[in-house]
Amino acid sequence: MSTLKITLILLLYFIFLIQCHDLNSAVPGDLYAQVKSNWGAGKSPETRGEEGSSQVSAGDDPMARQENLEEISRLKRVLMEDLEAERRVSGFTAHLPGSRRSTLTKTRWSFIDLAPFYLPDPAKVNPECRRDILALYTAIIHLDQLIKNGTLWPLKLVDSWGKSADGVLVGNLKIIGFLNECVNIEVQPESLSLDPDLQDLDSTLEGRPQHHPLNTFDGPQRGSLFSQGRPPHLQGRPPPLQSRPPHTAGFNNEDIVLNANFRGQYCVLNFRENASSDVTYTSSRQQRYQETEPAMPSISTRLPLSLAALFYYSTCIPSTCTSTELKTSVEAAVGGTELQLDEVDCQVDSPHHHLGTPEIVGSVLFSIMGVVLLAATVLDLWTSSPNRTPLKEGRLRYLLVFSVTHNLQKLFLLETHPSPHVISCLHGVRFLSITWVVMGHQYLYSAQAAQNPLDIVQMSKAVGFQIIGNGDLSVDTFFFMSGLLVSLGVLRQYSTTGRFNAPLYYIHRVIRLLPPIAVTVALMATLSGLVVGGPLSRQYTTYYLKGCRHSWWMDLTFSSNFIFPHLAEMGKTDEGSTCLPHCWFVAVDMQLYLVTPLVLLPLLFRPKHGLVWVWAWMGVSVVVPAIIVGVYNVWPASLLLMDDVEASLEYNYKVYLTPWCRAGPYMVGILTGYLLHRGRETPSLTRLQWWQVAAGWAAAVAVALAVLLGIERYNFVGTTTTVPQMSLTEAVLYGGAHRAAWAAAVSWMVVACHWGYGGPVDWLLSHPSWQPLSRLTYCIYLTSLPIQFMFLYSIPQPTYYSHITKIMETCGVMLGVSLVAVVITLLSESPILRLEKLLLQPSRPTNKRENTSGPKAEDKVDLQDVMVDAEGVKQDVEDVK
Repeated sequence: MSTLKITLILLLYFIFLIQCHDLNSAVPGDLYAQVKSNWGAGKSPETRGEEGSSQVSAGDDPMARQENLEEISRLKRVLMEDLEAERRVSGFTAHLPGSRRSTLTKTRWSFIDLAPFYLPDPAKVNPECRRDILALYTAIIHLDQLIKNGTLWPLKLVDSWGKSADGVLVGNLKIIGFLNECVNIEVQPESLSLDPDLQDLDSTLEGRPQHHPLNTFDGPQRGSLFSQGRPPHLQGRPPPLQSRPPHTAGFNNEDIVLNANFRGQYCVLNFRENASSDVTYTSSRQQRYQETEPAMPSISTRLPLSLAALFYYSTCIPSTCTSTELKTSVEAAVGGTELQLDEVDCQVDSPHHHLGTPEIVGSVLFSIMGVVLLAATVLDLWTSSPNRTPLKEGRLRYLLVFSVTHNLQKLFLLETHPSPHVISCLHGVRFLSITWVVMGHQYLYSAQAAQNPLDIVQMSKAVGFQIIGNGDLSVDTFFFMSGLLVSLGVLRQYSTTGRFNAPLYYIHRVIRLLPPIAVTVALMATLSGLVVGGPLSRQYTTYYLKGCRHSWWMDLTFSSNFIFPHLAEMGKTDEGSTCLPHCWFVAVDMQLYLVTPLVLLPLLFRPKHGLVWVWAWMGVSVVVPAIIVGVYNVWPASLLLMDDVEASLEYNYKVYLTPWCRAGPYMVGILTGYLLHRGRETPSLTRLQWWQVAAGWAAAVAVALAVLLGIERYNFVGTTTTVPQMSLTEAVLYGGAHRAAWAAAVSWMVVACHWGYGGPVDWLLSHPSWQPLSRLTYCIYLTSLPIQFMFLYSIPQPTYYSHITKIMETCGVMLGVSLVAVVITLLSESPILRLEKLLLQPSRPTNKRENTSGPKAEDKVDLQDVMVDAEGVKQDVEDVK
């Protein structure tokens, strides 16, 4: 009886120890090192004192859980022993890359090395997830036999993991994996016979006959280069591995039971720099930005240059596991390193298309708009016959403004007869400038999807790279054109009517700009997510679309440039800034447009004194940015430094996004408009001597090159320790004058071309073929950057970064964006401008050509035919925010 009591006591004590072991957990340290030490010591994590799961579900049987964990630990040891044995044997053997043996060995080693970072910790998951992980370990042990039986899901699961590839030293760390290979995996429970006599199925894997010569190459032949250094008695012999596959060690020839039931789940793990590292910040606002690294495709200004490419990697896990379980496990594995796991995005479907309320609303809205266009087009065609033409003069004319046929004819109209009222060279300037903008954006935002990001450092040191690195000068070209056209419009209206209609001045501006913005915002906020599909599509939804749907009002109120610095204070730290972050340019342009009458009205009533007044504004527009650069010691221009985030943000908020620092080119445009207006009234002013023309062109070219290339030694991709710093004097002079100087060079080109001194430049820029493209420029501007985001979030694999690839990508983007711009123009811009004429100018004659920049009758009072953004030519998403 005493023996029975002692036995019962010991049994109860053993059960008590098991319960304590299961219900208490400790967060592991480096899981990868822990697994390695477990294999080396031949012990399971449980026998080393690790205390069970921290996420044990209520229905988890402790005994079954313990058995599963012990079996997984045993499988780890067996797999490690097999791989070590294979390594010893294969030390004298070369496997042909891509052969079955090479593929299987690579898969097993990848699984062992990466499992701590690519799979949830079995001790910290739910029972179904642990069951499937156990089946995966079993499948990896018997991978060779499973493949011969046609079971490929274990190979596909590991193969779809994002793993570092060739070119690591040039930054090829975009370990993005293969989304479709993962999500197409469907696993059901199965039992397979372990038969070592099954024939080799190389032909199945490699697509060649079984006796193909390549199939026989599993080791070096006698006398080959690979056999050098191999013991003489082994040279020319097949390795022992072929006679006894290591993966059968410790197993009898019995059935393989894979009790798994799941689908492949693709997960992207986003990292940021560890806030507890040695990096310091000088601003609490910057610390908030650091803590919310946005998942946008752009050059990082957060991580050190050597880690600029390592933002995320992907894995494939069973769908029975949760992203929280994966995140908890990986956080323990990377704890204490310079990287910190930020978020984990998982998806089971590809692409991730969810038809929610916004998508339904967008579908209904654009369907209604499509019906209106269709009805107006049919009505326009029906009333084209002579006996029905009078119907167009009635109330139907308000619907006919939406006619696609009429608006397309106007959009693609070519005016081949030159007119003194038309500044025809602006057509070419507009479209070439927007192409420059799109190319700059493509260079910038696709850098995060580059296979060779470190090569960008060398590329950026070339002098010619300043076309991209200093490409935000293109925005100053559009500020110049805006001031030019506003000035010409106001001066012409006053000279014709003798008065200035202030209400119409402001109403026309809102009608001109707002409808295309509203339609583009509605399109991006509702339907764009249905088009994006790829490894990063979830990030597009959780970051860009989230910000778009919350902050769309910033684009419609022309206030985004003033709100961007305060997004963190508003709590917008886990979402994009807005639908159209590049619309900061429209905001600044609108703010300059509001104060333009203060500059121009004195010029209307007292020309001599008014001209001095305008020049005074011109001087202020140059002095103010120079003072700000000097007092706050900020950058004089947008630079490509990667590690000075505080300086980048300070420059953007104090200089780049402020109207008082971007007014220089606008004022140059106003003065140019006044000069062209005087040239029409005084033709003798337009007659220049040959030396004046030569001097003008020489000065314009010299100034443009000096501004574009002048900061080449200070502006390339690098860090504060590798890039020289400007002196304060250089920074003040360049920061204050370079934008106005660039606009002055463009001003000469426009004046010379319009007055007949442009030569081949005027022939190129004034060619009629630019006219339809020029009319599309505003809508190209609105849609280009969002569509580039959509392309980049849909990219399946990183691409090689070179000038030729970026130019080809730019051409493709321009084609796609131009087609979308045609649709946006037909939906909003063209019909609204025609409707404005009917409502606000019903008695205005339609045959008098007064357009200052094109042949369209509808644009006669259009003070700015197009506005384009160049803000993002090298600005990061954090800078836009």
